[in-house]
Amino acid sequence: MKCTNDEGVLKLKHGSYGYFIGCTNFPKCKTTINSKEFIKNILSKEGVNIYCWKRECWKCKETTPVYAYLINYQLSKYIKEFEQFGDLFGPDHSSEDEITTWMLANIPSIKKMYSKTVGAKYPANTCVNCGVLQGAFMIFSEPDSLFCILGDHLEDMVWKNISYNEIFK
Repeated sequence: MKCTNDEGVLKLKHGSYGYFIGCTNFPKCKTTINSKEFIKNILSKEGVNIYCWKRECWKCKETTPVYAYLINYQLSKYIKEFEQFGDLFGPDHSSEDEITTWMLANIPSIKKMYSKTVGAKYPANTCVNCGVLQGAFMIFSEPDSLFCILGDHLEDMVWKNISYNEIFK
């Protein structure tokens, strides 16, 4: 993303007060954007993509849909470094919590489930056939995850685009 004040490029950076977006020509150009405001502006324009793909349930061996959202992937179209960072919403993760709340209310196979491995309840994908927990909510590190399977073809897996106002009421 080009800087609005010079020929520099805006990059995601981390400073003593947290993440921000700044020009590559610093200190000559002092253009900065608060990362939370940037995220809000992009999601207000684009909405939040909910991705869906199929995987085999580890228990019943039937095919079941798995859902996820990839905010950093959406933002990386504007500033590449967003791919590398996980904690962009701040310590309370309020934006992520609101997206998860929407998913819990609107996707029947997303449920709060207890995991013996984690020792707690958390939002998770469940099998539509047998109801068993399918793993971590995002399931990105597993061999058949969305990232491992699709790479640059994630846009083909958008199940639904939710408007910012529908999620952040």
